[in-house]
Amino acid sequence: MQRVFQHLEKRTIGSRLAVILAVGIFVAGCGRQEPPRPAPATAKPAVTNAPIAPPTTPLVALTNPPAPTASKAYELNEPATPERVQTNAPMPVTNPLALAAATDRRRREAEATEAIEWYNRGVRYAKGDGVPQDYAEAAKWFRAAAVRGHEAAQFNLAVLHVNGQGVPANSIEAVHWFQKAGEQGNVDAQFNLAVMYAAGKSVEQNMAEAAVWAGKAAALGHREAQYNLAVLYARGNGVKQDFKEAARWFRSAAEQGHSAAQSNLGVLYVQGKGLPQDFGEARKWFEKAAEQGNPTAQFNLGVFYAKGQGVTKDLAEAYKWCCLAAEQGDPEAINNRDNLALNMSPKEIAEGIRRATAEAAKLMRAATNVPGAP
Repeated sequence: MQRVFQHLEKRTIGSRLAVILAVGIFVAGCGRQEPPRPAPATAKPAVTNAPIAPPTTPLVALTNPPAPTASKAYELNEPATPERVQTNAPMPVTNPLALAAATDRRRREAEATEAIEWYNRGVRYAKGDGVPQDYAEAAKWFRAAAVRGHEAAQFNLAVLHVNGQGVPANSIEAVHWFQKAGEQGNVDAQFNLAVMYAAGKSVEQNMAEAAVWAGKAAALGHREAQYNLAVLYARGNGVKQDFKEAARWFRSAAEQGHSAAQSNLGVLYVQGKGLPQDFGEARKWFEKAAEQGNPTAQFNLGVFYAKGQGVTKDLAEAYKWCCLAAEQGDPEAINNRDNLALNMSPKEIAEGIRRATAEAAKLMRAATNVPGAP
């Protein structure tokens, strides 16, 4: 009767690239992994076996901070009040070390200002903002700023090398510049490096290194990195298996609205792995994910309502969630929906369909950003 994930199949981690806006998007992720789900032996609903798997997630590449502007440009200063001249004042002694430090500081400030100007020029060419769109010119200016240590320019140059825009597609260069940006704390570069190491994309596959970069991005609040790090901990892949750490990072991503993290956190509550078993908490997180259209969470919630586990038993509500998961092609949800109908009255079935229709309309409004969507 009870179907909870007890093992995780190993599948190939894949990645894909997509292009958006001026520079594009680096889209990469670890392939979804689901353990086998045995068909229920009886005509009763089976409890879930939710997968723990990282998603394929788009990552916006181009950052565009406003160009620096001068403050109170060309304003004349008020003349200084003349003071009595001291004819016998001692001559100031110049410290050559201090003078050299001040000169070096001014040089660094000038270089930083110049790097910002070059970066902004690259952004304008990448977006076609006031100039003809030209990725080759964008790459030239991003590279100039990147060499000067400009973090966002390093990231954007890496993206251009991933997409082959304005420069030859060169994954080695992409990794190089992602690493430069990541070492400066660029969270998107850190996430991309984690994915590339996990996928063995352009670098030798190294799950421990993937975990390191995912950890850096996760600590900075990147929800996809938090989710992927939780997956690694749940599997013991690249890190020692630790369900407490998995639960911690699933929760961090779940609290940011990540539906797969919400669903997996619910599973950990069902299993009592990494946190105390609590069907009420499991139901709460399944519900949050199900309301975002997550089919596994919808299936799980249907089982909870069918069994009265963590909720008051409600066959119409169970039928609703099984219908929604079944519409997304979940074979066990189809089976459970049909089995539930054998033990429901026509009135209960009609009510379940009505609720499913209303929930599907809510999901559609949310997906299309219609005003009033939840």
